Amino acid sequence: QYICDLVVETLKLMNINELEITTRYKLNNLELIEELAREKKNILFVGGHYSNWEWSASLPLWKKGKIAEYKTTGFIYKTSKIKILDFLFKLLRGRFGGIPIEMKKAYRSIFRLSQKPDLFIILTLGDQSPPGDKKIAYWSNFLNQNTPIYLGTEVIAKKFNLAVVFFRPVKIRRGFYQLELELITKDPRNTKKHQITEDYKQKLEKTIKEKPAEWIWAYKRWKHKDKFSEQKSQ
Repeated sequence: QYICDLVVETLKLMNINELEITTRYKLNNLELIEELAREKKNILFVGGHYSNWEWSASLPLWKKGKIAEYKTTGFIYKTSKIKILDFLFKLLRGRFGGIPIEMKKAYRSIFRLSQKPDLFIILTLGDQSPPGDKKIAYWSNFLNQNTPIYLGTEVIAKKFNLAVVFFRPVKIRRGFYQLELELITKDPRNTKKHQITEDYKQKLEKTIKEKPAEWIWAYKRWKHKDKFSEQKSQ
């Protein structure tokens, strides 16, 4: 039932206006963004395929307080083999001024942004499944399953010294959400190996357990389990 709602709400991005989406999709904890802006920290928002993440495309519209100092909002996405879907999602995610960034080009794009004086926010989904054509670097227990974890978020955060913020959309009622923000780290380069990844994993796992129906269970999260069963959790 929720997937049906999500499909309809995602398609609604094609014609929803700015006033309506900022009324239906509110950003909570702006104080955190203001604090990071005062410290001149660029931000990496990381979430999961949970609830209505697609409406986070409205993030560039939030101009209250210090969030206005973030001149660029980029959305990392994984390309689809179906060209029409790829075109559609790029169109929707860039509808309110955000910049769609192909996953394979993320490093290069963020490097270019980091060379400019303006602050920026990058948003990504950290529960992407790692590619299976090479050895998977990190495994951990997620929802009681030995699970391969994509390390791209941690690598990017450390390379460009980005503050890492966990985001989760909370459904208030049908068609209305509140985007909650929780700091993972301001200083990624001083964290232990895999600490950012583990902190993110625990927050996402807690979120899913609270409202399991809003996570996309049809997503092939454990497709590598049998093929790579000989690898041990780090």
